[in-house]
Amino acid sequence: FMLADSLFEVIQTHEDGILEVENERFPGFRGFNDTSTVLRIGMGSGKTFVILGDVDDDAEMMMLKHYSPEYLKSDVVQVAHHLINLLKYLYDAMKPSIALIPQDSDEREKEVNPELEAVRRNVKEEDIYFAYDGTDGFRVENGEVVRFYHEEKVGDGVYDGSEI
Repeated sequence: FMLADSLFEVIQTHEDGILEVENERFPGFRGFNDTSTVLRIGMGSGKTFVILGDVDDDAEMMMLKHYSPEYLKSDVVQVAHHLINLLKYLYDAMKPSIALIPQDSDEREKEVNPELEAVRRNVKEEDIYFAYDGTDGFRVENGEVVRFYHEEKVGDGVYDGSEI
């Protein structure tokens, strides 16, 4: 579907996890997270943004089987499942220049973090953004996706029960 000058494509959904063999249906995904809907957003600027939801390795393999690296190439990716699931190959096919991680940056402190290393193979450290570090705004300037806005996190990130 289109919204303004952006094309939203569903490139994977729970229905992709159903396999049909001799007119009988069998689940093709072993884990619930693989049933996440994956969106590829093509912006009028020619840049792409992929939201991976909580996909895991079964969905990763399905996407790699059904889509070429050229199609999967993305400028920005929201990494899978709060940086919990290890996607060994998908980020290499996507080759993003910016990674958005819905997780606390304390994940960066781990000595061995294969999930983050899979992202770091393609994204420079300064272009990895953790949600809990504040609010960032991005736009396309001169053909590149750049951060134009940053606001530090307010409070400790824990809901205190107050109303807005």
